Parts: sequence; C-alpha cells; structure tokens
Amino acid sequence: NSDTLANACRTDCSLPGCGDGAVDPGEECDDGNLDEGDGCDARCDVEAFWDCEGAPSLCVCQAYRSGADCATCVVFASLDATAPALDGLTWDTAFDSLQDAVDTAAGAGAGCEVWAAAGTYPQYINTPGNTLSLRTGVSLFGGFAGGETARDQRDPAVNVTVIAGTGVVGDTPRHVFHVVSAVDTSDATLD
Repeated sequence: NSDTLANACRTDCSLPGCGDGAVDPGEECDDGNLDEGDGCDARCDVEAFWDCEGAPSLCVCQAYRSGADCATCVVFASLDATAPALDGLTWDTAFDSLQDAVDTAAGAGAGCEVWAAAGTYPQYINTPGNTLSLRTGVSLFGGFAGGETARDQRDPAVNVTVIAGTGVVGDTPRHVFHVVSAVDTSDATLD
C-alpha cells in the first residue's frame, strides 16, 4: 500500500483513483482533490494554461499567465527595459520590439495581451518591407508608463505610444511600406 506510488492501493485500503494525490495511469496530474480551476481538473487532466508536475501535483500558471484561473495573459514591451535578457515577463525585462512581444503573446495562447510603454517603436529594421505583423487572438495596448499592474491603469493621453514607419540607417532616415499589417489575422486588437 502507498499513498504516492501510481496504481497502488492506498494506505487506507482504497483503490487508486483521481483525486488521491498520486498520478495513476491515464491521469495527467493529481493534486489530491477533484476541484476545477486549480490546474488539475476533476478528471485529473491538466487544465488550459497550467503546468502541473509531481505527486501530489503542484500546478502553476504557464509563463505570461496569472490570476486564479491563469486566464490573464500579458507580455510587456518597453524601450526603457534595463535587464540584460529581455523576455517580456515583467516591465523590467520587457521586450524592446513590439514584434517580439506580439509573437510571444501569440505563442502564449489566444486572449494574450501586449502592454506597450510610452515611446516611439520604429518598424524599419533593415528593409522597407518591415512591418508590425498582428497575430490572431492578440491584443496590443499602448499608453502605459511602465509599472502598471492592470490595463485600466494606463493613460494613453499622457503615455503616448507610437508605432513609427521609420527608422534610421547610419544618418539616413528610412521608411516602411506598411507600418502595421494583419494578413490572415482575425480577432486582433490594436489600441
């Protein structure tokens, strides 16, 4: 008998099953309960936007996700980020490229938002064909100062965020053909 080994009778002589804290065959996780919304559901399947490991399973929100149900998803962009590695997880490690932030948000799943701090984000990188490509299901919001924890704290009138169709190569200003594009994209927001 064991309360931790898979497929073993439990120490109280009950049969193994979902909700007992041991990950048995056919279970993706088992956190010791049958509650929904905590990462491991009543069928012992890992819920969307969660990662679970161990027995009993410890479930945490996937990267860029937060909140009680891991439904909140934010990727940060700022030209003032100072960290040596920019990953978009916090304001301090925010991406300095809107495209990197949008692409990362798309990879984190539908409903993910990009919060962009005030500044002018040039889209000309190395060719006039450069553009900010929106992605399906991703919302891009500007107007942040760079320390907010909720979207309703932003102030676009004060924290002006510009997506510029320009860039500079050497001393020469360059321009793109399209500042923003949404090819084969649906349900994207640019605000």
